Amino acid sequence: MEYTVCNVDIKEVQKVQLEMVLVLDRLCKKHKIPYQLYSGTLLGAIRHNGFIPWDDDLDVCMLRADYTRFLDVCRYDLDAKYFCQTFETDKKYLLQFAKLRKNNTTFIENSVASEKIHHGIYIDIFPFDNIEPDSFKGKFQKRVYYILNKLTLIRSKSIVNMAQNPLKKFVRTVVRGCVLILPKGPMDKLQRSVAEMLNYKETEYVTDIVSGADNATYNNYKVKRKDFNNLIDWEFEGHALPIPKNYDAVLKSNFGNYMEFPPVEDRQPHHNIIELDFDN
Repeated sequence: MEYTVCNVDIKEVQKVQLEMVLVLDRLCKKHKIPYQLYSGTLLGAIRHNGFIPWDDDLDVCMLRADYTRFLDVCRYDLDAKYFCQTFETDKKYLLQFAKLRKNNTTFIENSVASEKIHHGIYIDIFPFDNIEPDSFKGKFQKRVYYILNKLTLIRSKSIVNMAQNPLKKFVRTVVRGCVLILPKGPMDKLQRSVAEMLNYKETEYVTDIVSGADNATYNNYKVKRKDFNNLIDWEFEGHALPIPKNYDAVLKSNFGNYMEFPPVEDRQPHHNIIELDFDN
């Protein structure tokens, strides 16, 4: 399977992403930081013992405290060939989860093509935060985070230009103009504070709120805190990497009948890569 814009086999990108997850794995083992394969990467591990053949990213996740420790470790113990991207290390970066990027590579997604950020080949690292789906404070957290995330993403000119409807594009342009008046740094920190607002206590559930707090991700990726770091090793492209012991329940919540393949027409890379280079 190839990226049509550059005639590169997706397997070549996956090789680099595997290289990076093994770097992450060594760091986490060295510093005793638990992590696990996540989302489509977990699905790939179970269904394919590696990447989903048409998947062009790799996802891992950690509890917030472990994620914070991992970011600290990267500051002094990450090989210089790689870059740990957060809104603190890359000021124009718009997301609240980290990416481990490989330096001197290019992997530009259409949605952020206009942003002056590190665009190297990457893997995603998601923190899981405490939630209370049924409490007032928990509902407040979810709603406010959702709004802040939308306001942050609208900073991207590419997001505005992707609007098909002229009215929608006009509205996005106006909102973007208003948002750009606000300093990005304090907004990033406010958004992170909302994600972390329940981390002072042990809630029953944790979830990937940083992906935007939309209903599907918030609910489908919700797991019980007591089960989160109950891990086993599983084969992934010939290497033993950690996955949740209750992977069947996790994947059913994430994807439903996860062993069923999607229609052939949907078996395509989904990150809309418009430029790719392995050595620039």
